[in-house]
Amino acid sequence: VLTPGRSLTDTTSPTPNPLTWVNPPTATSDSSITMRAVTATDVSGVEYYFTETSGNPGGSDSGWQDRPIYTDTGLYPSTTYSYTVKARDKSIKRNEIAGSSLAAATTPVDTTSPTPNPMTWDSPPTALGDSRISMTATTATDVSGVEYYFTETSGNPGGSDSGWQDSPTFTLTNLNSSTTYSYTVKARDKSINRNETAGTSPVASATTSITDTIAPAT
Repeated sequence: VLTPGRSLTDTTSPTPNPLTWVNPPTATSDSSITMRAVTATDVSGVEYYFTETSGNPGGSDSGWQDRPIYTDTGLYPSTTYSYTVKARDKSIKRNEIAGSSLAAATTPVDTTSPTPNPMTWDSPPTALGDSRISMTATTATDVSGVEYYFTETSGNPGGSDSGWQDSPTFTLTNLNSSTTYSYTVKARDKSINRNETAGTSPVASATTSITDTIAPAT
C-alpha cells in the first residue's frame, strides 16, 4: 500500500541540485554548532541529512529530518567540525540530490566552570575506623571533563590534600586515631583554561575512632 503523499511516478530530485547553504556551520557555544541549508522544493516533499565529516569527538550526523536547520550539540571546545548537507524527496523512490560544499566551524575555548558551582558533597567525610576517612564529592559536569581537589583544613597531623584527581572520591589512610580532620572540595575542567568552580564546598569533618586496645593473652 502506498503511503499517502509518496508518489510512484516522481523521478525528479529536489531543487536546487546540488544543495547549498543559507547559513553555513557557525559555533553558537563552546559545545554546539548550528547550520541551515537552502529550503529545497519537490512535489513529494523534502527531507535533509547533515553529515559531520571531520570525525572529531562529539560530532554527529543529523539523520534524515524535515527541517533544513541542524544544531550539533555535545561538541568539544576549541575543536573544528566539518559538515555537508544533502536532500531527498519523500516519494517512494527517495530521489536524492548531490550534497553541498563542505563547510566547517570551530568551537571556542571553554570559559565555563564545571557545575555544581560551588561544589557540594555527595557523601561528606566519614571515618572508617581509627586511621581511615573517605569522602565523595558531587559528580561535576563540564564539556571538557572534570577533576577534583580535596583540601584538608584542620592541619592536624596525618591529614593531607588529594592533589588534582579524576575521581570524585578521596580516601586517606594512616591517620591518627581519635583525631578530627576537616575537608573542602573544589573542581576544575580539563580545558586549556582550567576553569575552576567559584567556591569550594562547605567544610565537613570526621573524627577517627579511638585505637582498639586488646589485652595480651595470659
